[in-house]
Amino acid sequence: IRLWTQEKKVGAGFQYHAYEPTHAWASPVRAALRGLKLAFDMPFNPMGKTLWGRQSSVACDMFEELTRWYGKPEFGIKDVQIEDKTVPVTENVVLSKGFGGLLHFTRNAPTLRTAASGPLWRLERAALAQRNSTTNSEYDPRRIEGRVMGITEELCDKIVATTYDDLTEDAKDRARRLVIDGVAVAIAGTVQEEAPGILAKHIQALGGEAQSTAIGFGFKTSPVHAAYLNGASMHVLDYEPMWTPANHQVSTSLPALLALSERDGASGKDILTGIVKGTEMMGWIRQASGLVGRSGAKFHPPGLAGPLGSAVASSHILGLNTLTLRHALGIVASRAGSIFANVGTHSKSINCGHAVAMGVDAALLAGHGFNANPNVFEATNGYAETFFDSDFVLDELLNYGPPYRVASPGYAIKMFPSQFGTHFVITAALALHKKIDGKSEDIEKIKITTPKMDYVNRPHPETGLDGKFSWQYTTCCALLDGTVRMASFEDERRFAADMESMLNRVEHAVDVNVVPAFEEMHVTVEITLKDGTVHSETCDGPKGKYGRPPIPEDEHLVKVRDCLALKFDDKDMEHVIGLARRIDDLDATQVRELMGLLAC
Repeated sequence: IRLWTQEKKVGAGFQYHAYEPTHAWASPVRAALRGLKLAFDMPFNPMGKTLWGRQSSVACDMFEELTRWYGKPEFGIKDVQIEDKTVPVTENVVLSKGFGGLLHFTRNAPTLRTAASGPLWRLERAALAQRNSTTNSEYDPRRIEGRVMGITEELCDKIVATTYDDLTEDAKDRARRLVIDGVAVAIAGTVQEEAPGILAKHIQALGGEAQSTAIGFGFKTSPVHAAYLNGASMHVLDYEPMWTPANHQVSTSLPALLALSERDGASGKDILTGIVKGTEMMGWIRQASGLVGRSGAKFHPPGLAGPLGSAVASSHILGLNTLTLRHALGIVASRAGSIFANVGTHSKSINCGHAVAMGVDAALLAGHGFNANPNVFEATNGYAETFFDSDFVLDELLNYGPPYRVASPGYAIKMFPSQFGTHFVITAALALHKKIDGKSEDIEKIKITTPKMDYVNRPHPETGLDGKFSWQYTTCCALLDGTVRMASFEDERRFAADMESMLNRVEHAVDVNVVPAFEEMHVTVEITLKDGTVHSETCDGPKGKYGRPPIPEDEHLVKVRDCLALKFDDKDMEHVIGLARRIDDLDATQVRELMGLLAC
């Protein structure tokens, strides 16, 4: 049939339809003749010894061979040439039919960086203009010269291609400071707040193979559980760096990297690269959402962007390829989301802890072959459509890459352990404290004018922890004490007589003309003294706010040492600082040494 159709130049469709019926009727005949051949070949069958019997056996055998269903050969394509460079590829069957399969050859990670930085990448990016002239229903993947690639695949190509050598020196330097800040505030969180201790008992009771350190609690558990606990400890003080658009991106990436690196023997370079990649992912999700300020946001950002950032960070340690990372993002997208109603409670800390743990879990699952929608960003009912409105700009995600958001626009190191908006009133109030020489007893009245941010308008916070999210309380701390520190948010300070008296003198006003976004807002604190003198200070951002010169390292290390001193003597504290400050110089043994110290 094949020879006849080829000679007559008959199309492939006819060949298939002719071949299939032939195979169908031949199957039972072939089975019958196979049995007959066995009968002729039996040593005790006298017919098998005759010429006719031997000829019949051979005829049966020939029919069997001529009508047998043969498998299709492998293509054997291991690499292709792109712009004079050899690019390794992996063959994947994406659709299988009886007459053949549809294959997709995926570029392997080691050479993606070269391809992504050359003309081929620029050609793909040029196709972004297509989206401006088509509706969402018309446009899903982009097509370039017959090649099809969706947003998620294109993004994951870039992520997997990113290595330590791709990072700018500025990005590396800023990422090192994230590591030392993250481990310091995690240690402090285990001492200063109740929530991590409760969570540690819960995690320990759940069990899990002892592979990754529970920071500050002296035991090991599974990487997922370690990330869960350490993420909560790292966030509970609200003392980790703040990003633009607003998010908590250290507690939702670093715990994943530490847990998996300790288990798998990864180097410090991998940790540093992973934190740049994870924070980059979260930053572009936040940017693409268009939700720069609190207004319009329905979910607490780290619970929404954090799981995906953690999956990206984890994928670097686990060595996931493009397709596996796409599945990891699809898996973890189903675990995203956390609510603002829990701000000021223990549960806010696990908005971050849960997010980072889910990223680890999703990456591990994907590495084992667990699948999900591999196009989760752009899919109908996918991540963007489910959690955001039509203002989510998918193409923003493709800005992933140099100079990296860790360096530009950067982040703000928090010098006060409270919600970032309160840093504006704290800065203004500390300036006023100096103006009146610390004589807070002379204050008759306080007026605070802020943008409309209801979740930090808490005139009488119910606990010290709740006070971290109060314009009024943090202003009073600064005016009374001339400082705002971790002890400022203990219940003893919250319910002291002078604090109760000062809170009763506070008036709060909302200026609706001020945009409620850290990038644009300002606040004013005005005090009236008993003699009628009025002093006022306006602040449009604390020292070290992103877009401004960062906090000098020596000042940052004051904060770091304050945190670590809660658990370490001077010798061990400086040892931790020395290892963390040069994280990308550490080999696997030294990473485990650092984690051993952090176990306390």
